[in-house]
Amino acid sequence: MPERRRAADRLSANGSLAAFVVSCALAMFTEAAWPQEPIKSLPPPASTVEPATPAERLTTPADDQQSGPPRWITGVRLGTGYDSNVPLAPTTQIDSGDFTGELRASALGQFAIRDWRLGVEGDGGALVHGRLNDYDTFVFRGGLSASGSVSRRTRLRTAHSYFYDYIRDFTPLSDAGLATNQVILSSYDGTVDITHDLKPRLAILADAEYARNSYSDDALPEGDTIIGKLGLAWRSRPTETLTFRYVYERPRSDDLTGWTSGGRMIYERRLSTRAAAEVSLGAGRSRPLGRSETVTPWLAGAQLNGHFGTHQLVGAFRHAIDQAYGYGRSLIFDSIWLEDHKDWTPRWRTSVRGSLGKGHEPAGADFEVAGRNLQAGVNYRATPRVSTRLTFIHQRSRDTTRGTAISNSLVLWLVYERPWR
Repeated sequence: MPERRRAADRLSANGSLAAFVVSCALAMFTEAAWPQEPIKSLPPPASTVEPATPAERLTTPADDQQSGPPRWITGVRLGTGYDSNVPLAPTTQIDSGDFTGELRASALGQFAIRDWRLGVEGDGGALVHGRLNDYDTFVFRGGLSASGSVSRRTRLRTAHSYFYDYIRDFTPLSDAGLATNQVILSSYDGTVDITHDLKPRLAILADAEYARNSYSDDALPEGDTIIGKLGLAWRSRPTETLTFRYVYERPRSDDLTGWTSGGRMIYERRLSTRAAAEVSLGAGRSRPLGRSETVTPWLAGAQLNGHFGTHQLVGAFRHAIDQAYGYGRSLIFDSIWLEDHKDWTPRWRTSVRGSLGKGHEPAGADFEVAGRNLQAGVNYRATPRVSTRLTFIHQRSRDTTRGTAISNSLVLWLVYERPWR
């Protein structure tokens, strides 16, 4: 989904010396040949311990490279469980726990039209509680995407997603600790990426992105961010890509505005046909939201994504300045997450995901937020169309003004899915 790609794509970099050091270090891993292909970003990390819908399970880096006839997949999920802190209140109350029930339907359509791939997906349903009926709601997530060739040398990719659900289930904000109470989040994210080949190994990149978040609680300020990027990508070897970008961001929260401007360098290397790594560095100038002074933040990140034996691993680290949605501030975030999926048999699959995030103000103030998430699940596929999944989720969010909120939940899902061609 775009919100996941945004978190990975902002891993920033700058400096030829750093690129040389990274190149030497990663070269020791492998020299496996990688087929020539258009220059593109590393696939983003997944956001849930087990993809929540059949649609998400199909939207993988490998699947994105395939072509074929139009395809639809529909699914229905029925879930029941227990949540120890439904309001996600900073102070745990005796009566804050409750049993939950969910019924959701999903659909994904993928089409190949000449040189273009089109996709549409939607997932929605009802969430109900045994006693705390004030938290019953309808939720929805949807997305549209298109990618293809505009001309022989120019390619375009665009993606748009909409999220209407509780903030605790929006992974980018939950990981960062920006979910200390249970409110409905309405989120839109749209991106347009253009790649133009100057030479077989050199390309111009132009990207634009717009993201907006608003809340059902009027006490939380809504915010949006506009991002523009322009750069060059050089494929030094079939397995390596070095990208230099100038990036400008304009965050806004209610009447407050800010900006960030700087250079970034990203080094990507394919470790095998099913694995890749990315390292990034960067620096620039920034005026945080609501501040008159400017700061000079540095940015860094690293990411590993791929299949290693029977394991599918995703790991990433990120240090960057971003808007703290719902707080009307710009914070410097440090976050790390690791995800592992393992297929024990054709029917049994286990998944584990953990993350730590912390944000503080760049101007030296004592305000900070922090988040911790742990998700673990086991999936059993009884038939090609029917599966069950048991998932445990631990969440902890803390900020200087609202205190600490902790939640533990256990959910059992029954899933039915059917492909259509």
